[in-house]
Amino acid sequence: MGRRLLPATNAIDIPLWGDEPVGDLLPIGLAGAQADSAAAQVQALRRSLWPALAARGEYLQFDSGNADPDAWSVSARMTIPIDPASWKRVDVARAQAEAAMHARQAVHRQVQEDWTALQSAYESARADAEALSVETTARREVVDVQAELQRVGLVSLEDFLRQQRDLLESEARLTQARAGAAVAWSAAQVLRGVAVETYIAGLDDASMSP
Repeated sequence: MGRRLLPATNAIDIPLWGDEPVGDLLPIGLAGAQADSAAAQVQALRRSLWPALAARGEYLQFDSGNADPDAWSVSARMTIPIDPASWKRVDVARAQAEAAMHARQAVHRQVQEDWTALQSAYESARADAEALSVETTARREVVDVQAELQRVGLVSLEDFLRQQRDLLESEARLTQARAGAAVAWSAAQVLRGVAVETYIAGLDDASMSP
C-alpha cells in the first residue's frame, strides 16, 4: 500500500522568444521584394519609351595644293517610340506595381497581427507553465508525504488516491501549457523564416536551460 501510481513524463522545454523587428519577418520581406521588383519593371519600361537622340560628326581633309577643302559634317537623329502596345505594357506594369504595393501593406498588417497574437499566446502559456510548475512541485511533495502516512495507516487509501489524481491533473495542465508555449514559438519561427538547423538549435538551447 502507499505505492505511487504516476506515469513517467518528459517535460516539454520552452525556448526563449527572442527579440526581432516585425519588419524583418519572412512574409514581409518577400512581399517587399515583389513590390520592389514590380516598381523596377515599371521604371525599365518607362525608360524604354524615352526619346532616343543619336549624334554623328565627320571631319574630312583633302590635299589639293593651296586650297583648303576641309569639311565638317554633323548629323543628329531622334527616335520617339509611338507604339501603342508599348504604352499599354507600361500601364499594365504600373497597375501591377500598385497592386504589389497594396499587397505589401496588407501583408505587413496581417503579419503584425499574427506576430502579436503569437507572442501573447506564448507569454500567457509560459506564465501558466511557471505557475503550474510551482503547483506541481508542491502537489508532488504532498503525495510523497501522503504515501508515507497511508503506508502506516494514518491516511485512507481514498485520500491518497485523490492526492495522486490532483497531481496528475496538475502535471497534465503543466504539459499543456508548455506545449502551448512551444507551439506559439514554433509558429513564430515560421514567420522568421529560420533554417531547420537554427530551429533545432533553439530547441536544444531550451532543453539545456536550467
